[in-house]
Amino acid sequence: MLQYVNQFNCAVNDRHNECVINFSQERPAMDETGKITGVESSVISSVVMTMDNARALLSVMHQLLDAPETTTAD
Repeated sequence: MLQYVNQFNCAVNDRHNECVINFSQERPAMDETGKITGVESSVISSVVMTMDNARALLSVMHQLLDAPETTTAD
């Protein structure tokens, strides 16, 4: 199942051998009348991984984000 997120944060443990990434969703908070009263944030998913895996994820993300955009003809 896919989940939508629009925020994330990362932290590394004291030994610098594991990393946690928290993926969150920030959305308007509404009262019972439907008036927007602020912003709510909920953690959607958290992932803990080794630093080697975190570096591999970073490398793959760089490759994906730096790749030229392609178009598909209909």
